[in-house]
Amino acid sequence: ASGGALQPVDVYCCARRVEGIAAGWYYFDPIRYELKLVADASAEAEICAAVGDQKFFVSAALVLVFVADVGREFWKYRSSRAYRVIMADFGHLAQTFALLSVAAGMTSVVSCALRDEMIETILGLDYTREIPLGAMAIGFRDADRPV
Repeated sequence: ASGGALQPVDVYCCARRVEGIAAGWYYFDPIRYELKLVADASAEAEICAAVGDQKFFVSAALVLVFVADVGREFWKYRSSRAYRVIMADFGHLAQTFALLSVAAGMTSVVSCALRDEMIETILGLDYTREIPLGAMAIGFRDADRPV
């Protein structure tokens, strides 16, 4: 579900220990239905710093970062409704990933304690229209087990 069917929230993934996928930051392009490498794998210290020094992100097999492309929403909704729709879409996506994690026998946690500038630099975001909303750590209780 997305307000106005605009899908304003993109999801970037830092694959760290995922079988069959090289470590790195990826974006899923829904138009081409492909995973695109957007940045080299971040060091554990960089990931930890980017998510507000929350240590549990370091042991995650993958880290998702949710980013709003505000232009997709504000061209249609030129009011506070755009903000509400973006936040609702973020919540729906995060909950969907959390449910998928549980179904796969994994654990997850969401946090909005981001250092925006670090996330923007790592992912090459345009800070005037792409806004980091939150991050999700996904993995197994046994941190050494790959996804």
